[in-house]
Amino acid sequence: MIQITVNGLGEQYSVGTSLKDILLSREITVESAKGIAVAVNDRIIRRADWNTVQIEQGANIEIVTARQGG
Repeated sequence: MIQITVNGLGEQYSVGTSLKDILLSREITVESAKGIAVAVNDRIIRRADWNTVQIEQGANIEIVTARQGG
């Protein structure tokens, strides 16, 4: 198991977990991700790369959803 942080909360995942796996656990897919940005260790990850990014021990992931309003 690896320990990571997602949006400020500690979580555990299996070794070999991909960013895609983490997003799918939140029901986020490339197709449904309009208005969503993802950063791993302060680096924005292009949507096209979500399937290939492997998550390592201690990673910090931020998932941000754009909202309209003021």
